[in-house]
Amino acid sequence: FVGAAGKDAYILTNYHVVEGQNAATCDFWTNGVKQSVQGRVVWRAYDSAAPADFAVVAVDADQLKQIDPPFVALGGADAKPSVNSFFLTSGGPKGWNVRACKGKILDYWNGETALFQPPPVPGQSGSGVFEEINGECWLVAIVTWLIGQEGVDEAKGGAIPIANLYKALKNRPFNASERSPIPPGAVE
Repeated sequence: FVGAAGKDAYILTNYHVVEGQNAATCDFWTNGVKQSVQGRVVWRAYDSAAPADFAVVAVDADQLKQIDPPFVALGGADAKPSVNSFFLTSGGPKGWNVRACKGKILDYWNGETALFQPPPVPGQSGSGVFEEINGECWLVAIVTWLIGQEGVDEAKGGAIPIANLYKALKNRPFNASERSPIPPGAVE
């Protein structure tokens, strides 16, 4: 969950999670109970070279308020996980209940994709990578790829820094042809 403006609340995920879809179901777990909210895909950016693998889903803010998911601020335009830092992420691997995972940033591939271990499992795409910055929890990257083969010790995860989201927004701003443009400043 990245913020709300008017009747809509916005959820950041991966492009490849919603690829080809105009609608998405967002699942949330509270104390082991799953609740779902229907949303519409309002913005997407994919560029394997940049890299960018982002999508924004708009959901009804009143429905989301009933579920009350946590709000985590996006890191700034230069937000990248630090090499050798430990981070936390959460997600619903293989569509099961949400779980938190702890990992370590090992290096950067091509200077742009944070490589980490342990690697994610299918269904963890779109999970946030969180770091503590000045005593606060910030979203600094989004889990995107499994690099290698699932279950193999050498496999790594790939996470795209939030800094790349800001670059994608500059290169592909919202426009009138979008189904539901995000108001200026909503992402920031």
